[in-house]
Amino acid sequence: MATVVIQGTPTDNAVFYAFISALATHAIAKSINTLLTGGLKYASVFAPIQIFHMTILITLLWWNI
Repeated sequence: MATVVIQGTPTDNAVFYAFISALATHAIAKSINTLLTGGLKYASVFAPIQIFHMTILITLLWWNI
């Protein structure tokens, strides 16, 4: 994500969309990793919370910029 942010200001549309895509990809990757390392029971608790958390963050960023 630091590579994305260093490319320009957050008000630049390309940088903003790249940053939001990175956040979404991060949430999905963490959820998949949780499933693979922690099992289905742990992933069924962690993944929805992680995706909800990132959805809130992306929404707040979207509204502020």
